Amino acid sequence: MIHGLGADHDTTWGSPEWSSAFHEKYPRCRILSCDYWTNELSVPVYSLKGLRAHAMEVLSDLMYYREEMGFSPDVIRPIVFVAHDIGGIILKLALWMASLEYGTYRRILDSVRVVVFLGTPHRAASRVLLEDQVAKLVVQASPQSLPVWRLADNVKSLTQAVIWINTRFEKTNLSSLLEIISVISTEDAATAVRLYPT
Repeated sequence: MIHGLGADHDTTWGSPEWSSAFHEKYPRCRILSCDYWTNELSVPVYSLKGLRAHAMEVLSDLMYYREEMGFSPDVIRPIVFVAHDIGGIILKLALWMASLEYGTYRRILDSVRVVVFLGTPHRAASRVLLEDQVAKLVVQASPQSLPVWRLADNVKSLTQAVIWINTRFEKTNLSSLLEIISVISTEDAATAVRLYPT
């Protein structure tokens, strides 16, 4: 689970009751949450360099966890990723980076079965519309005292990174190998739409 901008594990995924109920139904399941700094002081989250560092951390944490749990290299435990807004972009980048180093990350890539994107800005009809999507995320995550020029810089930088990452992810064959569920919220209705592919 990878949270979005202006949030952390608790504010995005809520109380632990749902995970307890989930464990009752699926006792062998493990729920991992990847945290990263998303406040205005952590400017790197708004740049490709910062997103790359977060994506690398996701991969490193997964590798570490699998080794700590003593999973045999021959055993494939299915992985389901759930990622919210920019967390989805971090996940796409992590999967793309892993595909470039398949020998190192084979156990992770071969285990991923499902990816659920919640409000992730995949693409838009134009760059202006994508900037609008990203701006909404940045404004929600930013303190009210933030100068307008800083907001504009963050939106521009993050939009460039989103375009770059989405282009790389689309060039992999991962979207044809995984079940991808993209849930978006529409402004004119309080409904969610399930889209294939993203």
